[in-house]
Amino acid sequence: MSGTYSALLLFHHVISILYMTGFMTPIQFSDLDLSRAVDFDTYLQKMQEWVAQGATSGPVQSESLIQYTKLNLARMERQLKTIQLLPEQEVLEGRLRPMEWVVITESWCGDAAQTLPLMYITAKFLHIPMHLVLRDEHPELIERYHTNGAHAIPKLVMFDRETGEELAVWGPRPEPAQTMVLSAKQAGIPHDDYLRDLHTWYGRDKNLTLQTELVELLMQFRRTA
Repeated sequence: MSGTYSALLLFHHVISILYMTGFMTPIQFSDLDLSRAVDFDTYLQKMQEWVAQGATSGPVQSESLIQYTKLNLARMERQLKTIQLLPEQEVLEGRLRPMEWVVITESWCGDAAQTLPLMYITAKFLHIPMHLVLRDEHPELIERYHTNGAHAIPKLVMFDRETGEELAVWGPRPEPAQTMVLSAKQAGIPHDDYLRDLHTWYGRDKNLTLQTELVELLMQFRRTA
């Protein structure tokens, strides 16, 4: 294990203790360190560069993560050509409270590859700035937005642009997919097997579940006048 990765694990542990002991205060958008955040187009360009270099995001440059990044780039580029927004999205256009979205991700994450393109297209349609940050560069964020103690990604965090308050959190995957993964783990199904089933589900669902979940979430923040 590299010194960089060991230090990263130690920092994650320290942050966890701070949360458990109540030393972490509620976060505001202005409190976030977004100096290394990028927009979606830049993130996609970075993925293309990593693939060309035979690399991946994050401190661990393993062959498996490098191959996942290559596969995920192909997934994302394919989705960007095929995604169509549901008519329900039109109800939200121009009627939402001003927002900022922050997404925690990594290039090797298959769930991120399956969901980021739709997040991007939705945010663009609704004129919402979307900031992408890498999980392992922002351990304090993933500790705050962990999933039952796991650093699962992606995580989409919605903030009110005017007040800076946190509005909602989505992730790491649509509810049916999350249920599938949790059930598979409890049943002791091998990782590669349930991963294959998971991406088969994504392919058949064609982002309809994610769109529905995002619309239902955003409907809570429509302007009344």
